Amino acid sequence: MLGHGQNQGHLHRRTHTERQQQRPRPKPETGLDPGGERKDGGLKTAGRLNAGAMREYKVVVLGSGGVGKSALTVQFVTGSFIEKYDPTIEDFYRKEIEVDSSPSVLEILDTAGTEQFASMRDLYIKNGQGFILVYSLVNQQSFQDIKPMRDQIIRVKRYERVPMILVGNKVDLEGEREVSSGEGKALADEWNCPFMETSAKNKGSVDELFAEIVRQMNYASAPNGDDQCCSSCVIL
Repeated sequence: MLGHGQNQGHLHRRTHTERQQQRPRPKPETGLDPGGERKDGGLKTAGRLNAGAMREYKVVVLGSGGVGKSALTVQFVTGSFIEKYDPTIEDFYRKEIEVDSSPSVLEILDTAGTEQFASMRDLYIKNGQGFILVYSLVNQQSFQDIKPMRDQIIRVKRYERVPMILVGNKVDLEGEREVSSGEGKALADEWNCPFMETSAKNKGSVDELFAEIVRQMNYASAPNGDDQCCSSCVIL
C-alpha cells in the first residue's frame, strides 16, 4: 500500500498471479503434517480441500496508507514479510483454508489507503462479505482514519452486524506505540466486533486474524447468524 512520500500516480491494479509474474516471491514454509495440511491457531491451510464443500468468501482489507495492509495479507498468503511494497489501487489474493473443520476459499482484496481512491471503497464494500479494518498502533492518525471507513461500511451495507475485525498492526514496534490496547478494545466494544493486535513482520496473530474473520462470516451465513455475528470481542 501507499507509504508516505510515494507517488500516487504509480498506483495500478494487480491480481496475485500477475504480481507473481512481475516479482519472484519467496516460497512460504509449508509446515505440512503427514496428511499434507498446515495447522495454525485453529486455522488449517490445505493445498487441496473438497471443492464441493467449500464456501467462498470475499474479504476486504481497509485502512489508511502505510499501516501494513499489504504486509499482513502477503504474510498470511505466502508466509513471508515484504517491507517495501509497490503501491496499488487494489490487489487480489486467493487462499484455501479450513477453520473449525469448515473449508473455505478466501478472495482477499487489499485496497489502497489513500484519500484519492476513497470513492472506490463503496464498490469494494458492496461486494465484500467480511472486513479487516487496520490501523498502525504507532500512528494515532491512522486510528482516527479507520472510524469513517467503518461508518462507510455500515452506510453501504445498510446494517450494523457486518463481519469485521478491528486490527492494530505493528505490535513489534511496542516502544513507538501511540495507540494503547485499551483504546483499540474500547472502539471494538463500541462497534461490537473483535479486536486484535498483530505483527505482519513476525507473523504475530496473523493466522488467527484470518481464522477469526472466517468464523465471523460463517456465523453470519448460518441460520439466525445476524444474532451471533460480531457478538464478542477477541484480543490477541
